[in-house]
Amino acid sequence: MLTAHEIKRQMKKGNIVIEPYDDKQLNPNSYNVCLGNRLKIYDPNAILDVKTGNRHYEEVIIPKEGIVLEPGILYIGSTKEII
Repeated sequence: MLTAHEIKRQMKKGNIVIEPYDDKQLNPNSYNVCLGNRLKIYDPNAILDVKTGNRHYEEVIIPKEGIVLEPGILYIGSTKEII
């Protein structure tokens, strides 16, 4: 775990890159990332196997009003930031 001071120090040294960076998202022991606008929603009846490529999903764009996540469903998202 890195402190805010250490995160900033490592960023200045070039060991950590956060793009885009917003100082308001830096906490005492973490950096808050933001969810991107796309989700992969996997078929709950599909058998997921890394050897097969797992093509049993639907890709959706999260609308401005948000999306309700249902229990028992696998969602894969990404952050807006590149770290």
